[in-house]
Amino acid sequence: MVRRLIGTVAFVWAVAMSAGAANSAILTVSSHGVLLGAKQVFVDGVRYSVPFENSSCQAIFGGCNALVDLDFRNVSDATNAAQALMSQVFIDGPLGNFGAQPNITNGCHDPVNCLVLIPYALSGASTVELATAFNSSVEAVDQAGDLGASTHIANSTVFSAVFVYAKFDRMTLVPPRGLPGALIPALPLTAQAVPIPGVPLLFLGGALCATFGLLRRGRKPSLST
Repeated sequence: MVRRLIGTVAFVWAVAMSAGAANSAILTVSSHGVLLGAKQVFVDGVRYSVPFENSSCQAIFGGCNALVDLDFRNVSDATNAAQALMSQVFIDGPLGNFGAQPNITNGCHDPVNCLVLIPYALSGASTVELATAFNSSVEAVDQAGDLGASTHIANSTVFSAVFVYAKFDRMTLVPPRGLPGALIPALPLTAQAVPIPGVPLLFLGGALCATFGLLRRGRKPSLST
């Protein structure tokens, strides 16, 4: 009887989870209305907590000098992560117009463009290759994937108006009490706000930091020292 009850609870819980799971994320929004990141971002069957962080690849990704430091280790996976941000996080809704207003994303202060960087490979001893979630106030300009971006691992986004890193941390879903862990479904939860009080909105001058410039590699943008 107990086993049957647990099995029923597991089934009902899994169905309830899947009903509101598709392409949903729990947005993390400050008391100032700034998008700090999101939880339950679903990429290739895995849930992630994704904060947007202003610093260097070296500081955010544990040195950023070996593939093991990175959240994704090939361009395909990094592209899928960038596309997940565009479809699940950078959307307009009751919490804010995070798709149409790039400058209300943490680390981005330009009213037109916000480029969220996802490192996936190393080139030489100190250059990291980056996939990009390119969120623009002009929807037709939006894109995600390998846009040819790269930068020195020590270059920081702190003084940039348009660049910020995304850190993808895997999440573990905790089942209701009494439900065996083996029955946890690999599904995200329904989207809702997670307010973070007291986080100030910092306005940094200048479109780009001089050490974090956007250059051209052929016809595609790339970052370089």
